[in-house]
Amino acid sequence: MFSELNLLQLFGVHVSYIVPIICSLLFVIFILVIPEWRQDKSKRALLIFLSVWCFGIIALATWELFCVEPPYPIIDFYSYWFGITVFPLFYNYIHCACLGRFLSPKAWLQWYTIPILLILMYLIGVVSRGELPPVYTWIGFLNQLSALEIWARLFALVFYLVYTVLIVLLSLKLYRRYKKDIVEDFSYDQEDISLNWLLYVLALFFVFAILSAISFVLEALVIKVTLNYLGTILVSTFVLFGLRHKTLYSDSFSPLSALISDEYHFKDESKKDSYSLDTNFRLLMDCKKIWKSADLSADDVVRLLGTNRTYFSRFLQETYHANFRTLINERRIIEAQDLLRSCKTLSISEVALDMGFSSISSFNLWFKKITGISPTVYRNTSD
Repeated sequence: MFSELNLLQLFGVHVSYIVPIICSLLFVIFILVIPEWRQDKSKRALLIFLSVWCFGIIALATWELFCVEPPYPIIDFYSYWFGITVFPLFYNYIHCACLGRFLSPKAWLQWYTIPILLILMYLIGVVSRGELPPVYTWIGFLNQLSALEIWARLFALVFYLVYTVLIVLLSLKLYRRYKKDIVEDFSYDQEDISLNWLLYVLALFFVFAILSAISFVLEALVIKVTLNYLGTILVSTFVLFGLRHKTLYSDSFSPLSALISDEYHFKDESKKDSYSLDTNFRLLMDCKKIWKSADLSADDVVRLLGTNRTYFSRFLQETYHANFRTLINERRIIEAQDLLRSCKTLSISEVALDMGFSSISSFNLWFKKITGISPTVYRNTSD
């Protein structure tokens, strides 16, 4: 007869590893077999993260199945070291989704200096005194404090928590930067370019990381089971939203914030005087009606004007006191008001599409934001 502990171990901890492994493998296969995803840099960043994550989960499950006995060891080096190794890959996708490129070699070196130093410290401790047996109680842990290997475990825990906080804070910084960039560069705001889901993923990530740290400090199998399933939820949510997300930027089309940073050392060599630029811009807006294009971007306008995006953005702020998205949508709404008054036979959705809005919900949102009332109310009151 199985004891209660053995049953929980068999059907809880061990079986709970199967779900994240299967999910990760399926996601890896999906990305590999779909050409469009293989060519997308952000999807490749997901693929790298998933591959390492899956390998780590398999290694951890194997270690717990064959190398240790429940209750599982406390302050385990391998688990924390794996965390600080895979967390930068998680952040790399977020960086890629926001900026359209992987982390720079310098950034990779900064992230992985600590894991390299920790593994060296751990190996030196093992070579000098031999590998210590797993520690299952705090008394046993304190008795081994003189060993370098134990200090490597402690430092791994500390940096695991430090990396958790850093990932969350840096990801939030990228998220805020992305929100500012897209209103300067794109006339539309759709779900497939929004990163609002990232806030939920970061919350799940933080809870998962903290629970993971706790699970290797306390002898609690319930926490471990919860952790494994929470990890599956985290990765599945992250990947499903990541696959749905449309990456806007690339190496050849960088965010405006990157162009004006010192990193790019941008030189404004193609400036035009404001009068000439304003004249040509008005020509595009009034005669060519470029605002009718649903997927209009600032880059499209910049190419037509023969200027550059940094100067164009500064021109909009100085001349119209608005960012690109606001200016384009204000013009769309002004034209929509005329159309709603003059063409009663057109439906609201037809007006929205004709004005360059990709959805009726976006049209309603901007119409109410600018006029204070809905398109339906405006049409009824304009009789």
